[in-house]
Amino acid sequence: MSRGFIIITCPHCGTKNRVPESRQHEAARCGQCHTLLPLDMASPIELTDSNFNREALSFPGPILVEFYSPRCGYSRMLRPAIDEIAAEYAGRVRVGRINVDANPATAARYNVRGTPTLILFRHGSVVKTMVGVMDIRELERALDSIL
Repeated sequence: MSRGFIIITCPHCGTKNRVPESRQHEAARCGQCHTLLPLDMASPIELTDSNFNREALSFPGPILVEFYSPRCGYSRMLRPAIDEIAAEYAGRVRVGRINVDANPATAARYNVRGTPTLILFRHGSVVKTMVGVMDIRELERALDSIL
């Protein structure tokens, strides 16, 4: 793949679409089925109790959700790795963050007892749960295993 492009998989038909990085914040449609493409995947989305089902569980592809606390030093240490994963896997994996202090219902629903906790979902189901700070290569291996 040439530099300057990101590959966005259409959530409706699965077609891989090549989009210039310079246009990733504009509206784009799938070349096959003409469905709007989710181009905001290059950075983590902020999740809440109210939008979690819509943004995370209803997403047709894999999504990595970081359950974090802004007071947790380990969560702050993991933040750059999560940002890098979001950019590196844009178009293949959606990445989101949810603050457990401000959104306790979702944290309780998934039995999050410590931060950071990373949960990998696919089609609304939990695929893998990882607790604590981890190396970016560990995250890449976990994501590659489900792709």
